[in-house]
Amino acid sequence: MVINTMLADRGNANILAILGVAIAVAVGLSQTTISLTEIWQDDGYRHCFLVPLISIYLMWDSREELAACEFSSSYLGGMVLTGLVLVWFVAEYALVQVVEHFAAVAILIATVWTVLGTNLLRAAAFPLGFLFFAVPFGEELIPWLMDVTATWSTSLLTNMGYTLFREGYYIYLPNGVFEVAEACAGLKYLYAGVMISTVLAYISFPSNVARISFVIASSAFYIFLNVVRATVVIMVASASDMSLFVGDDHLWFGWFLFGGALVLQIAVADHIRQRFFPSTKA
Repeated sequence: MVINTMLADRGNANILAILGVAIAVAVGLSQTTISLTEIWQDDGYRHCFLVPLISIYLMWDSREELAACEFSSSYLGGMVLTGLVLVWFVAEYALVQVVEHFAAVAILIATVWTVLGTNLLRAAAFPLGFLFFAVPFGEELIPWLMDVTATWSTSLLTNMGYTLFREGYYIYLPNGVFEVAEACAGLKYLYAGVMISTVLAYISFPSNVARISFVIASSAFYIFLNVVRATVVIMVASASDMSLFVGDDHLWFGWFLFGGALVLQIAVADHIRQRFFPSTKA
């Protein structure tokens, strides 16, 4: 009992040390931290506020592994940190915000490595690496996602017998005209879905191959889910003579669909775990 208490205390102490380093870096790079949290306030990235909390939980869940680590500085970590600080300075000067944000997270991780040592970094590798999800990115995928949504939605509607005409991102039906806008591209689905999938894969499967496969499959699932969402919205709006799913109700439907998909994803991950990795802690 005494040994378990000592290990728990050491694990908690190591977590607090990592949090102390994180706070110091966040304050030291305050301008970057502020610009990052300002982007989080956008509708498409509000889930980023959860990333630090999830990271802290994952560290707490790994406290036994962290308890086995002792503090030790790393010269190699210091060298990497120096290079990352240079990248951050260049990105800030060049106003390349996404690189600046990624560099800031990398600086945090490299500072943990430098100050607390390689063993502690290795034990907290996933919780710290998960912080990269706090960096909003992916706008470059929007045109491709818009095209996928428009193409597959048109194909599904055509196969169901709908008479329609597509021109670019516009889909023309007898009862209305529908545009696959940037907000309909599904980047929110994909970003949040991949983030959740990564956590599920990490806590459910001991195999990295299984984890990567699950995240890839989940990514494809969320892209298709957005196609289903767009198709249903078009069907309902057209059938109701544009009285339903043309305002906020179609947004609520989208999040309801996402919630259902999340429950399904958790169930699938648990089934795979029990089927192939029964000894893994859920």
